[in-house]
Amino acid sequence: MHIKNATIEDFAAVNEIYIKARQFMKSMDNDQWGDVYPDEATIRSDTSSGSLYLCIHEAEIAAVFMFTKGPDPDYIRLDTGAWLNEDDYCVVHRLASSGICPGAAKYCLDWAFEQSGNIRIDTYGKNLPMQSLLKKCGFEFCGTFERIEMTWLAYQRIK
Repeated sequence: MHIKNATIEDFAAVNEIYIKARQFMKSMDNDQWGDVYPDEATIRSDTSSGSLYLCIHEAEIAAVFMFTKGPDPDYIRLDTGAWLNEDDYCVVHRLASSGICPGAAKYCLDWAFEQSGNIRIDTYGKNLPMQSLLKKCGFEFCGTFERIEMTWLAYQRIK
């Protein structure tokens, strides 16, 4: 596997992965992304800013994620708990696997950590697969914050 930046030519494939991810979330009683998130504008913005990445396995997209340097406005203050540090960090958002390669999502998170050594990420309380993955990848639960009338779980991994 390897990681590369997404291009506009990847839009249809990326969008399809997000559609399937939303369907999977709903099947797990998780409405974190609702019916349209991430929408076309978000995908295009992530792509044009150079922050949308693809995990490639045997010439196919195994996973997609947004990776960028902080600060992230949602991470300025936690409502409960505390971040592990206040050093410069990077964030991962909108991680979704195509399902073609077990371990692709873990590969993405490990790659992001290699780039920064200080990663912050969040997920919804009902997203049990992501919570499990974050623990498996060495992320520590730091607390919660409110956004869009929902409570989000904040995680961080540091060297």
